[in-house]
Amino acid sequence: MAAIVETRQIFIAHGWENSQHIHKLTELLDRADTFDKEFAYVNHGNFDRSVLRDEMLNDPNLALKEQMTEADVVLVMTDIYHDFKDWINKEIKLAKELDLPIILIRSYENRETPSHLEEKTDEIVVFDPEEILKAIKNYG
Repeated sequence: MAAIVETRQIFIAHGWENSQHIHKLTELLDRADTFDKEFAYVNHGNFDRSVLRDEMLNDPNLALKEQMTEADVVLVMTDIYHDFKDWINKEIKLAKELDLPIILIRSYENRETPSHLEEKTDEIVVFDPEEILKAIKNYG
């Protein structure tokens, strides 16, 4: 009998930019079934402005809130944070307002993790598929 798969609703913090870091994380999550046959996910963090409704293009905060309200957990990569601090801080603030757990994924480039960022998160993991999946399943 096949296992029942619960699809996890996640929001990957993105800073409104296409990024190699996001691609590495989504590639890892897309291959997650090699580690865990019961894992599936939907990323509600969409930085593709071409698919956003007009009112969202005029108000990125509205787009952000709509995307985050669909999620059960927020993933923040320290690599993205270093590149887009101001916007990621907005995403973290909104996640806190929406009472969403935040999982901080430490850099795969060995960048330092800011302590003030660690204080705002619910769990901290390294860029390792099994650790990330476990954390998502714990909160998602």
